[in-house]
Amino acid sequence: MTRRVVPGLLLATLTACTSTEPETYPDIAGDYAGIGVGITEGINVSSTFQLTLNQSGGSFHGQGTTEGIWTDLSGTDPYQSEYTFEGTVDAGDPPGLVVTFNAGCVDNFYRGNVLPSGDIVLDGQAQVTGAECEPTGEVLEVVIYLGREGET
Repeated sequence: MTRRVVPGLLLATLTACTSTEPETYPDIAGDYAGIGVGITEGINVSSTFQLTLNQSGGSFHGQGTTEGIWTDLSGTDPYQSEYTFEGTVDAGDPPGLVVTFNAGCVDNFYRGNVLPSGDIVLDGQAQVTGAECEPTGEVLEVVIYLGREGET
């Protein structure tokens, strides 16, 4: 009979790789307020955001409002809209986010991170739509900063 010995380092590595402990997700549920900017050739958008985020483990969803100023070659106009969103947060360091926003007629996808303060930073692309929700073919490059309300 041959006796086999598993080296301690290999055994520790195997144990670490097969952990069955559940992941711990950061608590990001709450109310947020923030700002966003979007640009593409000939279009500039600046926005404020208010949203409520509900969380269950690594998934979240919610609703919010945005208003701002839309500037393009024909002039400047105020705008306002409501939206829903859903996404996932990972347990990394810093925790990463993937978010889909929908303002009624198109989904826009963003990626970002939760900062140590609990604030959220997102970047992605937003499809521009016309008055009847038809895509115009233009895409805004967007950055959004959301501060967690009630946090110091």
